[in-house]
Amino acid sequence: ERKMQLQDMINLNKPQELGEPVAYYHPGVMGYQPDTACKMADAKHSLAELSACWETLQGQVDDKQTRLERTLHLQQLYQEAMGNLSAWLDAVEQRLFATPTDKDTEEHLRNNEALLEEMQSLQAEIALMNRASQQLMSEASVDSKNLIRQTVNDLNERLRTLEIQAREREQDLIQRDRSWKDYQDEVRSLQLKLSQARQQFASLADSDLPLDQQESECQRLESEIREYERQLTELTQQGEMMLSHDPKVALPVELSTLQSHWMTLQHEVAERRAALERAQGIQSQYEKMLEEYAEFLETAQAKLRLDRLSATDLPHLKEQLQSHKDFFSDLESHRTLLENLTSTVDRATRQRYLASHTRLNNLTHIIQDKASLRGQKL
Repeated sequence: ERKMQLQDMINLNKPQELGEPVAYYHPGVMGYQPDTACKMADAKHSLAELSACWETLQGQVDDKQTRLERTLHLQQLYQEAMGNLSAWLDAVEQRLFATPTDKDTEEHLRNNEALLEEMQSLQAEIALMNRASQQLMSEASVDSKNLIRQTVNDLNERLRTLEIQAREREQDLIQRDRSWKDYQDEVRSLQLKLSQARQQFASLADSDLPLDQQESECQRLESEIREYERQLTELTQQGEMMLSHDPKVALPVELSTLQSHWMTLQHEVAERRAALERAQGIQSQYEKMLEEYAEFLETAQAKLRLDRLSATDLPHLKEQLQSHKDFFSDLESHRTLLENLTSTVDRATRQRYLASHTRLNNLTHIIQDKASLRGQKL
């Protein structure tokens, strides 16, 4: 009956799906774990008495009455030892399938190791039951022999089954412990990656790289961060699943820190992307203004190449003078606008166009001198 109950308990605790951890269960008060030490001490004491009685029976005894009394005593001790061993196995079974909610995986593992040590410490002594049963069967009826043989077999099979279950649970606990430590390492690794990404974005903000290179680097970092977001989601879900399987587990502090760092990084990425787009917009304006200003100076030079003055009358001459003043007054406003835009452009773009800008500035001074002389002539 106890062997069948044990098998039912094993079937109850089998995982329903591949990869689902075993949910050890004992039909009683959750968290209850019987103390097997007292039961083991009783079993060892009974086995010690049984061993002494069995050794006595090995001696030659001529008196049949004395031998019968010793045999009856052996039978009594045998029954007592069998009862104590069965009670110890009951306690082992309850302890093996119990799930105290106040213990974490490492504590479960230590308890399981202690339970295996108890089993191993009694295995050699349980072998005495076989020898004592042989002694009893030699003087028992056929029905009693079968009963004794079946009882010993059931006891040994039950012990082997419990040991197998303890070994399997040990492997499950080791795997849980390893998975938990791997999970903690993954959380710390992602935290390091996020910190490095923040540093890279910070250095990119002060970079002297051209904007197209900054854009490429920004896109690369954004791609990495999207992957980090996926990893963070998986780690959060994995942590929740592990917590549901082992409520005593405390999620790493780094996981909550990761959430905070992630929000900060998202904000920094958005700011950096906006700043880069502003810089690209200013660069485009600057390049367009340089081009337009160069064309304006070419037009001014073309106007100044006309040395001969020609006018039909004085009003016509005054009209030419006013047109000349209007055109070249725009020259200074264009130059001032270009200088102001230059102060807002990024360092790399300013350095790249420095030669062109300097050439246009020098040309502006030359044209301004020539325009002044032309105005005096007019």
